[in-house]
Amino acid sequence: MVWYNILEMLAKQDSKALIAFLYDPSKRKEYAIMEQWEYRTLKFFTKGFFTGGKLDVEEFDNELNAMGSNGWELVSCFDTSQHQGSSKEVICVFKRKK
Repeated sequence: MVWYNILEMLAKQDSKALIAFLYDPSKRKEYAIMEQWEYRTLKFFTKGFFTGGKLDVEEFDNELNAMGSNGWELVSCFDTSQHQGSSKEVICVFKRKK
């Protein structure tokens, strides 16, 4: 993590931050670079009103694989209830570094 911070400061040409980071350990937290994330949410609607909401697994897998190929990591996946335990939709939340 330390080398990442140094390289980031060099890339931004922030010499003040770099000098403080290298020579004054008490200032390292002040100049530490936080990782930043972006998020994306996908909804998959189930089919079949009377059958309890069936998910098209092939479509679901293809979309998850496509998101993974683009650097997105699945962090949460849950369904929303319709009635009597059937699912109305499946919601997936992804994240990746900015």
